[in-house]
Amino acid sequence: MKMSNAKKISAVFFLILAAAWLYVLIKSRPPQDTSVAEELFRIAAPNPELRSRLLKEAVRPRKGSATPRILIVEFSDLQCPSCKSTQSLLDQLLADNPDVALVFKQYPLNVHPWARKAAAYAECVAANNASLFWALVDEVYAHQDDINVPNAESQLRSFIKSRGGDDELIAKCAGTQEVEHQLAASIQLGREIGVTGTPSIFVDGRRIYNFSAANYALLNKAIQHEIHQ
Repeated sequence: MKMSNAKKISAVFFLILAAAWLYVLIKSRPPQDTSVAEELFRIAAPNPELRSRLLKEAVRPRKGSATPRILIVEFSDLQCPSCKSTQSLLDQLLADNPDVALVFKQYPLNVHPWARKAAAYAECVAANNASLFWALVDEVYAHQDDINVPNAESQLRSFIKSRGGDDELIAKCAGTQEVEHQLAASIQLGREIGVTGTPSIFVDGRRIYNFSAANYALLNKAIQHEIHQ
């Protein structure tokens, strides 16, 4: 059956109308970086209550500004490969933003067999020497592939000793119930605020998702916007 001229005209008019509507829809979309930022980070609305809790309970180990405009809290696992890559990005954020401070909270996962031992050693180091703590974190991340359950303790002691720390004192501390309670409290805090894996990053109480080198610039921009708003 042949289409009448009237129907042909109607069909053409419909196609033109649809094309015009699609053009308007595309032009009215938000800028690319905004939509990508929302998709990648899904930054939640400000949460003053959570921010206040983290300021009170996420105290150390800490580095960056002594009087920060922005507090970043990282829940991390020293055996976690993604935490290793994230740490260097967080360090870069501190370098790019002098008004930012970073707090490292231990969140060793059960699937990582030597992570809890490393967390215990790190907690003891942090209590005695903050700068040595961050050096230990760097050493552990740099040698993740070389550490295993049988050699974890000797490796950790070696790292501490090579940086001038008292490995005997730290080893003794790491086996105490006090440190076990500290780790349990850190894990419990994470669970109560929604941490289910590592790394989990909170910027002034806002949960940041999918933080990676690919979207570093967007998070850096968001932090700078919040600092200056």
